Amino acid sequence: MKKMNEDDKIIAFISPTPHFLQPLCCGEYNGYVAIPPTHIAYGVRYDDKLYDNINIHGGLTFSEYVVYDSKDELGVIKKLRCELLNKAEIIQTPDWTVRLNTYEDEGRKLIPDCYFILGFDTCHYGDNNINWNKYSVITQTLCLKEQIIDLGNIRNK
Repeated sequence: MKKMNEDDKIIAFISPTPHFLQPLCCGEYNGYVAIPPTHIAYGVRYDDKLYDNINIHGGLTFSEYVVYDSKDELGVIKKLRCELLNKAEIIQTPDWTVRLNTYEDEGRKLIPDCYFILGFDTCHYGDNNINWNKYSVITQTLCLKEQIIDLGNIRNK
């Protein structure tokens, strides 16, 4: 089994449900994991059969690359392609998160450029701020992180 080093870690984080969705049946946050390029799930869309055995609320509903300084077709620099990172909170422990846009580790972004993000939302029938509050989304996100780690471990045996 391949051992992941510090630069290859999977990062769990949450991001608030967008305001335009909040009048609908939605939880307070949505959950995500950022995956390094060395992981088997890197670049694999959320609806791929690779994730058939991932058991997460509502299933995976999001996948996108992290790109901090990309250029559009006219060469104009776009600061952040993955908008949900603007308000992301990195999960340090089940009861402690750190706002991504206010914290960097020794000048490095906590979620490195070119990582790949997978996530789930809490915008399904019956979801609300009570059953999908911040704590319950963190718990489910940590569950997703463990399943993605296990997926990489199974593939690397």
